[in-house]
Amino acid sequence: MKKMEDIIQYLNEKMGIPSNVISVVSSITKVPLVSTTVTALTFFSIFAILWGYYYRKKSIDSLKEDELEKNEVELIVNNDKIERDLKYQYDRKKILEEEIRKTEGIFKDKYSKELEYVNNKIKVLESEYEDNLDRLSFVRNLKMIISHKKFLKEKGIWKQFEELSRKIEKENINIDKSILKRKEMREFLSSLNNEYELMRIFE
Repeated sequence: MKKMEDIIQYLNEKMGIPSNVISVVSSITKVPLVSTTVTALTFFSIFAILWGYYYRKKSIDSLKEDELEKNEVELIVNNDKIERDLKYQYDRKKILEEEIRKTEGIFKDKYSKELEYVNNKIKVLESEYEDNLDRLSFVRNLKMIISHKKFLKEKGIWKQFEELSRKIEKENINIDKSILKRKEMREFLSSLNNEYELMRIFE
């Protein structure tokens, strides 16, 4: 089995998870939790980061499934609106690019400025859309976790979630949000939207 320092270094380099977050997690979860030590530690570390962003002032025990269901619906509806807005902006971008190609003088400058605005708008919308997808994955993970509260309490894992959420609220762990944009982290989080895959971590 790998030494804890090696695992921390691996997660820091591959996933971009800050070492201080992994250390806090490992001190609470007393890994290895299961045979897949790295998977468990990765999950709890990402949980700590996302909890810090979205639910810092709450305890996991206070979260209810219907509250998360509401969050999920809001995120889906919001992303539907963003998709429609993005489609409009993409279409507008094509029109402006065509106008710039066939126009000269003052009108070309006008279209160029409008295109710059549209490109900036697209960047903002795409970023918001991706942020919503990240949060949606996390909300779905939380819903599954809460639905298995009895099982997790029997395993002693629920207590670790509670302790971790309390520690995040008390400790000032500043994390660069760009970490959440990492492809590896997003792929890992999305892979756990399957209930079987998520619960296998705690078996």
